[in-house]
Amino acid sequence: MASRLVDDAVLAYHAALQYHGHAHSVWSTYPILVLNKTPDLTFQGYKVRWAAVPASLARKKLLDLEVKTHDREGLPIKVTTLERTLVDCLDRPELGGDWEEIYNSFSGVTYLNFTHLVDYVTKLGKAVSAARVGYFWNRIGRNGKWKRSISRLSKN
Repeated sequence: MASRLVDDAVLAYHAALQYHGHAHSVWSTYPILVLNKTPDLTFQGYKVRWAAVPASLARKKLLDLEVKTHDREGLPIKVTTLERTLVDCLDRPELGGDWEEIYNSFSGVTYLNFTHLVDYVTKLGKAVSAARVGYFWNRIGRNGKWKRSISRLSKN
């Protein structure tokens, strides 16, 4: 429902984790990306938290970078990819749950496209977010889940 309230709405952050089936816990707050942030909305115990598209992407007109349209009961909804969701959650962890929620959620992901991840974090243009992604990638890689993705890429 939240993604249908405004035309440019994109399920993002923890809402995207829930949509993709990777959220470690269920949230009643749904962060939604929009071009023009409006006041948050609460309805029947659920909160829609509007989050502005990162300024660096808006300036470059990259509003739909790493966003896919999915069919949900006959209606199109836009959702960030897992790669963008990871970067966005590390960029704004308060919208991803918290550090522990982000770690536990992405520990269950078995594959991410490293090229898409690097491309997105580069276009986002935030050095702190890039460092967080590198650190996080290294931490998750220790348990072997994503290591194969890196080794496959490095052989090309």
